[in-house]
Amino acid sequence: MNNQRIEVIDALRGYALMGLFLIHMVEYYEVYWLDPIPHALNTAMFAIFGGKAYAMFALLFGVSFYIILNNHMVKGVDFRLRFLWRLILLFVLGTLHGLIYGGDILQVLAICGLLLIPLWSASNRTIFIIGVLFLLQLPAWGLIAFINQSDIQYSQPFFLMFPEVLRTYAEGSFTDLIAINSFQGDARKWLFMWESGRLWTICGLSMLGFVLARLHFLSSYEQKKNTFHISLVCVVVAYIALHFSEDLIASIPHNPKTHGLYLGIFDAYKNLVLTFASVLLFIILYHTFLQKILRYLAMPGRMTLSVYVSQSLICVPLYYGFGLGGWSFIGQTNSVLLGIALWIMQIFIAVWWFKNFRYGPLEWLWRAGTYTTWNVPFKLKK
Repeated sequence: MNNQRIEVIDALRGYALMGLFLIHMVEYYEVYWLDPIPHALNTAMFAIFGGKAYAMFALLFGVSFYIILNNHMVKGVDFRLRFLWRLILLFVLGTLHGLIYGGDILQVLAICGLLLIPLWSASNRTIFIIGVLFLLQLPAWGLIAFINQSDIQYSQPFFLMFPEVLRTYAEGSFTDLIAINSFQGDARKWLFMWESGRLWTICGLSMLGFVLARLHFLSSYEQKKNTFHISLVCVVVAYIALHFSEDLIASIPHNPKTHGLYLGIFDAYKNLVLTFASVLLFIILYHTFLQKILRYLAMPGRMTLSVYVSQSLICVPLYYGFGLGGWSFIGQTNSVLLGIALWIMQIFIAVWWFKNFRYGPLEWLWRAGTYTTWNVPFKLKK
């Protein structure tokens, strides 16, 4: 892989960003969970993107890690320490973003990215095996064993210990929001990532993305077309097997105290194979007549950081109590329609932006911070 951007990867990243945004919209940026009322659109959005959009981000994070470091290694530059600094900057940005939106994922990606740095020189086999152990939810099985052998009363997930967080989002002032997200909101997010197994999925998929980038797999569809199609069939079969094994899985003897965690592991497996199916299907469709449409996702995919943060800056005040309090009256249907409309606007803005600039605004700032210099070209020469 060279410095030339791989459009299908940018488009896939844009697709993941779109999915994450639509999930946030039907969640009212998390306030929905204060009083969740089932709705067909909510169910549909979660079936398509829930647990998959963030996972695609993790996979592509590993891809980007390899591309960035490899581009420097080719030039004879060991970029690992500089990339460590880049991850620290991402964590700081995620922390600031998390003060507004408690569900921030940038912090999580930054922490998981730390695992990739010492693995740079490891073999594909070693990285793959470690990644698979994470994807099999080995730490989650360890958590279950620990709770089962301890005196801890696990009547509900730990992340539910902070019920005041959602109420503050719905009714609190802006200063209340900042105050609660500075600790309780952040703790709630990390506990959820831990207990749901998403943290381990992100770690594993980052490693798998690294290996796939090394093998040039995602960018070599024409040479490996049969592999893509066979892989898609395999993951669909795996999902069907997991789906029809639910009763059997639930009947296997296990401690009732950790029943939720136990079933959550298999939900993580289902989301994982659906993530693989989504990635494979997207790349396959991208190499059909649909490319003319799907390639528009590449522009927001090139400025994911800027778009992701700006979405929160716009929509958190829309739904939260310190702003319009839209969680109480907008509704699921209007949230989905509004989300689609805003996403289309973001595509147009991104297309215009890259006619004038090299990077998104936060991408440029992140790049300048990484190199510790403001001498980073921003505007395109005309």
